[in-house]
Amino acid sequence: MKMSSVFQCPSTSLVLTILTLGGLLGLYGYEFFQPTIQIDDAYISYRYAQNLVDGHGLVYNIGERVEGYTNLLWTLMVAGGIALGVSASLVGHWLGFASGVFLLLVTYFYSRSLLPQEMKWLALAAPMLLYASNSFVCWTISGLETPLFAAWVTAAVAAFAIRRMGWVLVFCILASLTRPEGALLAALLLGFDWLAQLIAQRPKRLTELLRLSLPCLAYALFIAGLTAFRVVYY
Repeated sequence: MKMSSVFQCPSTSLVLTILTLGGLLGLYGYEFFQPTIQIDDAYISYRYAQNLVDGHGLVYNIGERVEGYTNLLWTLMVAGGIALGVSASLVGHWLGFASGVFLLLVTYFYSRSLLPQEMKWLALAAPMLLYASNSFVCWTISGLETPLFAAWVTAAVAAFAIRRMGWVLVFCILASLTRPEGALLAALLLGFDWLAQLIAQRPKRLTELLRLSLPCLAYALFIAGLTAFRVVYY
């Protein structure tokens, strides 16, 4: 039997995928289960999160409203863990670990979406190469939001590849809440799709234009709301 025919068998491909991804995630969990020393910048977010939980607001120094973080969603997630009685550094470690798992999985599914049916088994190489990266290892245990942002970006691109624009919008919003660079991702994916649709369909009615512009308008409303919060709060 040819090797190609084995990989084309749905049951064999499924078993291969489960074993490979399971083994990779198991190795990842074994190597990084225990917390390690984190990057000092992580403790900026930890302090904001701790003050928020203690009732002092989203501030670094009590009584001084200064926006000294660039990772709102991450800081709020850390605050949620602190509120449950877990130390900030441990919350940061487990959030980074979970983000790494998510990133490995979404990398596989994105790669799989780009390959022809007879070669989809090759998508397993993508998370394996990612896991072999020193940058991946470093940032997933740093206590910072980097792996979570990378996961949102990859998920948005994966959703764009299969034309799930609703999910592209959701992941762009989550990316923008995690890092301000998420706005560039939205401009690239949502903006490019909007322009492509306008050129292809040439809407002649306002209702048609609004329908095509809905994802961009929804993201613009989100950015407006986030900016209003920042201006009012700080």
